[in-house]
Amino acid sequence: MNNSCFSFRKIHFKLDGLSLAELLISVTLIGLILLVAGSVDIASRRFFSRAEKGIVALNDITLALEYIGKSAQRAIGDVGNPAVYYNPAACGAVAGFKLRIDTDSNGIADATDGFHTFCFGLPASENITFTDQIGTDNIICRHLASSPTINGATPGQIRIGLTGRDNPAAIESIDNPNVHIETTVFFRSASLQ
Repeated sequence: MNNSCFSFRKIHFKLDGLSLAELLISVTLIGLILLVAGSVDIASRRFFSRAEKGIVALNDITLALEYIGKSAQRAIGDVGNPAVYYNPAACGAVAGFKLRIDTDSNGIADATDGFHTFCFGLPASENITFTDQIGTDNIICRHLASSPTINGATPGQIRIGLTGRDNPAAIESIDNPNVHIETTVFFRSASLQ
């Protein structure tokens, strides 16, 4: 039977082994593939580590900013009893502000109101410390990298910005990135001092 479409031939393999040149080329190619795979793995681990550090710091300062914003929305004041005091004596020389809170819920800024104090960047550590009218201190942020920006130039509102890092004691770097977030808080009834 004559099959014109197919041609069967014997295929011979050289079973003598690999030459030195073939072996060197094979080892070099395998080495390059492993080197590229290792480099991609290391780069991706560093990238995700940096991203995670930034997210941890951002999450911390976001929660702190939200807490400050909610407290500031409860602030009440008038010309004689300001709702916000910048750099209150309770914070010493560091940045901070004090909010007059309508604790008796009578809608009037008076002597019965309490105060919430927020101090930023205390000398021992770059924390945000919150002190209520009872006098208890609670650290609400451990990743503050610098004093916040506080802008109360517009009547009836205050703009607060926080910058944080995973390790606030270390300088900003690729492995310790700065993250920044700002918010504007509008007061129900307030005057600023």
